[in-house]
Amino acid sequence: MNSKKMFIGGCVFLGIIFLGIFLTGSCVFGHSWKEATCLKPQTCSKCGKTTGEPLGHQLSEASCTKASKCKLCGKTVGHALGHDVEYNNVIKIATCKEEGETSGVCKRCGELLNHKIPATGEHNIVWENEIPTCSGGTRKGKCSICGYEKEEQIDGTGLHVFGEWFQSGINESGLKPMAIMKRVCTLCGAEEEKLEAIDYKQILTDNITITNIFQDIRSYDNKTLHGAEYTIKNNTNIDFQFVKIRITLLDGNNNAITSYSDYLSNGADLPAGELKQGSIKMPYEGIVENIKLSIDDLTIKKN
Repeated sequence: MNSKKMFIGGCVFLGIIFLGIFLTGSCVFGHSWKEATCLKPQTCSKCGKTTGEPLGHQLSEASCTKASKCKLCGKTVGHALGHDVEYNNVIKIATCKEEGETSGVCKRCGELLNHKIPATGEHNIVWENEIPTCSGGTRKGKCSICGYEKEEQIDGTGLHVFGEWFQSGINESGLKPMAIMKRVCTLCGAEEEKLEAIDYKQILTDNITITNIFQDIRSYDNKTLHGAEYTIKNNTNIDFQFVKIRITLLDGNNNAITSYSDYLSNGADLPAGELKQGSIKMPYEGIVENIKLSIDDLTIKKN
């Protein structure tokens, strides 16, 4: 009887022990391993014990459009590489108002890609009067692409293009009358003035008219005299006195041979506006082809 009770008690005791082992997850009878992952080694699902190493990510190569991705867990690592393209084929040139377009082939994936170029906003202005003048001004232009019109101020060069000097009047404020000389810029109309001494001798010379050329024989020595009859007009507003006229004998090439001067015939005065007649002659033994008359000297008569 006691042996039976002891046997039953031992069985109960062993049952309690095995039940405790079962309920506490003991690996007395072996571990229950979970497969290793990219980040974790093999792990016992009962006791948590690990063995070996994590597998690590098995990454695919990144491409132009996709980042690297683990073949085991699907995790994405890094970024897509992006296309490596030289856009060297111009499809359309960008203008001031329209965008352009180019194309190129990716060096990595070989894909043909197009690329938009923004409109430049820079107009191609064709100016109507682009050459600057001495005084500057305004120039107008229009864009040859879109028709945009533009107007702007331009600086002048400051370099006038003057015409010839001409006499615009007489300045009588000084001791001698002076010619007021003027010239005008042909581009902007700017004027310049200066005073010049008046060449009255040349003015009167230009108003000498030879009316007759003659030869004569001087009575006291029978020498040949060459001479000319003339008229002279004083077309200035100045009275002259002691006016001397010069006769110059010329050869066949109009070169001067010799000359001689004397006061005007019929008085050496030549009032303003007056016309005088006279003659002058000189001796010369030789061939004379022509004669020239000019004013040799004069004095302005003081009032």
